[in-house]
Amino acid sequence: MSQPQRTLSRPARVGLWALAIGSLIYIPGTVLAMLPYFHSGAWTPETAFRDLLPGTSVAAHSIHEALAGRKGPYLHSEWPMIIHTVLGGGIMLLGPWQLFTGSRRRMMRGHRWLGRTYALVVGVSMLMAAVYLVRTPWTEVFSGPVFAVGLWGFWTGVVVSLVLGIAAIRRGAVERHLRWMVFGYACLMSAPLIRLGWTLIMGLDHSVPMPRANIYTGSMLFGICTIGATIGARAIDRRRVVPGMRRTWVSENTMTACVTIGIVGYIVLGMLSFTWHPQWGPTRIYYSATWFVVLGISAASALRHRARGTHPYAEQEWRVTFAAHILAPAVGLLFAGILIVATGVSAEVAEMAGVAVGWGACGLGAFLVIDRELRRAAARAPRLSYSDGRVSAKTSDVR
Repeated sequence: MSQPQRTLSRPARVGLWALAIGSLIYIPGTVLAMLPYFHSGAWTPETAFRDLLPGTSVAAHSIHEALAGRKGPYLHSEWPMIIHTVLGGGIMLLGPWQLFTGSRRRMMRGHRWLGRTYALVVGVSMLMAAVYLVRTPWTEVFSGPVFAVGLWGFWTGVVVSLVLGIAAIRRGAVERHLRWMVFGYACLMSAPLIRLGWTLIMGLDHSVPMPRANIYTGSMLFGICTIGATIGARAIDRRRVVPGMRRTWVSENTMTACVTIGIVGYIVLGMLSFTWHPQWGPTRIYYSATWFVVLGISAASALRHRARGTHPYAEQEWRVTFAAHILAPAVGLLFAGILIVATGVSAEVAEMAGVAVGWGACGLGAFLVIDRELRRAAARAPRLSYSDGRVSAKTSDVR
């Protein structure tokens, strides 16, 4: 029975270095972005981008309005926002290094201390984010209730993954721990990705104001983060098979039901989207493109591993990912209905919020299902213990 590979593949190492370098570039910008709210006229990356746009364009004017509009809510939670922003930059830099040290046995002592620091920093940063979100009415959050719901969604993903990651490592389940840390870091990457998204959208179309570009990006963001988390987890945990794992994690009947429900949900959501205000029409395009790309990556990866016949773990992981993400439109509609009943928001707002949250719920659900299967496999599989050149079996998690 082969031992799991903990060494990172070359693409994974390149990806971690790229994240680390990108974080070093991004961190000063995100800290500078807070200055205009406390010192009028301060230079920020946002104002620099505004100066590059035509002065009379809608996009340039909307950046000025966005800075003015966010000043009140940010100042209302001044210190929580400063602490959250500064610690967020540190998290981005700690994440790649933590994943890198976790793959090197000789660095495990440093990895443990760094991990405790990372968990503490993430916990405090998320607490400060919660203070801001609780104290700020939905209507005063940048881009309104739709984006407020999305922020709570990412907050939930980070907190749940942190708790489950800590629980896994305390039980000695190293691979499960690494998976949850990757998922949490992918959710944290939503901050730079959202800025990249509206920068590209407004840069290509000067008639799109910043709040609308934010919503367009939000319709894609959860899907990008969750598929990125799956790719990252596969790059780190490269085991071909997990001892004790079931042959099939998603039965054919279950897969058929997921595909049927997902397609029906997508059609219904598409029909409802035509009742939205015309300015939100592009949301339909951005969401659909991301949905098909995510499903294409998942299906192609599962079929490739099935054809090879040597990586049943990877095949089942991608099958779960596909089954979960195809349900995103249906789950989004379900969430929209709950939001309408619970809060009384308009159907348009609820449906657009559901577009974002459906991604996150399904991505988190996929990781929970895979985690459950890994726990079940660990309970069934013998643990290989090497002593004096002989192998003895014990029932525990596979290392």
